[in-house]
Amino acid sequence: MIISLSGTLSLLLEKSAIIDVNGVGYEVFIPDSMVGSLNNVGGPLTLYIYHHIKEDSQVLYGFPSLEDRHVFMILTSISGIGPKVGIKFLSTFSSHDLVSIIANQDFHALTAVSGVGKKLAERVVVELKDKMSEIKLTQSAVSPANSTYKTVDKSYRDDLTSALKILGYSQDEIRRGVESSSALLHSDMSVEDAIRVVLKSL
Repeated sequence: MIISLSGTLSLLLEKSAIIDVNGVGYEVFIPDSMVGSLNNVGGPLTLYIYHHIKEDSQVLYGFPSLEDRHVFMILTSISGIGPKVGIKFLSTFSSHDLVSIIANQDFHALTAVSGVGKKLAERVVVELKDKMSEIKLTQSAVSPANSTYKTVDKSYRDDLTSALKILGYSQDEIRRGVESSSALLHSDMSVEDAIRVVLKSL
């Protein structure tokens, strides 16, 4: 079982990174937010790995911290949430935000994850609220580029998302735009100003 990989980031793909470890290239699927933040192709990279083994395949999922890996493992312990769905949660929210959302039983926020409807979001909250409440994450587990949950409240986020959908942007485009602009967004800003900020990153 592979727990971590340390080597050279040799190639960055849309959903994965190729890490060269002593001449062997490993494809590791990573959260979208991490794909957008990696800019050191040819440089060193360490990822903490979930090694998913099936009868007909083996797939590696990688995370920048053990805390991220731990949250991913908790998410995928739920029936119906496999690694592909679990990685979408950590592509939409940082580990810190996920812990806060689930511990606060804000199932509505979880529906921002692609492919997650109200029923699945409610089940995640019901099954994991106690486990998430017990987690104490270190600061290193927080992804600054993906921490909009604390700085922008739910109703404001919903208004911004609805406005961008009316303009013709997809859920994935909106998520990426908000992630890229999160440091500049706050609930005191008008939705119109927030839209202008997000559009600059799309």
